[in-house]
Amino acid sequence: MVKDARDAMRKSNDMKKFAANLSKSKGFSEVDGLTVEEFGWLSADEDDDASPLFWTNGDVSSDVAADGKMLTKAEEAVATKLAKLAKSVDPQVAESLLVKADVCRFEGLREYVYLVLNFFAFYGYAACILVYYFQNEEAQPSFMRTVLLHLPNADADWLGNAVGDFMWTVEPIVILGSPLVAQSITKDARKKEKVA
Repeated sequence: MVKDARDAMRKSNDMKKFAANLSKSKGFSEVDGLTVEEFGWLSADEDDDASPLFWTNGDVSSDVAADGKMLTKAEEAVATKLAKLAKSVDPQVAESLLVKADVCRFEGLREYVYLVLNFFAFYGYAACILVYYFQNEEAQPSFMRTVLLHLPNADADWLGNAVGDFMWTVEPIVILGSPLVAQSITKDARKKEKVA
């Protein structure tokens, strides 16, 4: 979760920097400095059969000659796209990248929310297990009393279950609601484009 969140936040920052560089220049003349990831961001909205990753769609055949032709076609498409980018970049591309960066940032923050929710769920359910194995309240070590928030065993067990159940009820709501939030981010950006 932490790695995914960190990667999404890094990707969001990289997209914002790249969009800022694109908006400053009329054409991306430094095509040699364009990374594969940046090229993917620029090509993400296009439905291109000659994608350099054509084999990810399951289009790989057992015929080496056919695969060679597809690879040649993909190389030509990439070269054409790079030549086009060197001359001019549509101003809408930078704005589109900023919207994608915002969605990516939201996805990173969502991963951190998952981490927090699961931490509290783990703590709640762990309290139930500790109460089960340390049933005698008078014989519990002091650190165990602190972990159980100095509650009686019955209350710590109930509260632990309640916290764990609540967190694992909220998590699916966050999971199911996140596409709606991501969609609203893109809709807000479209509204701003229409106003401007």
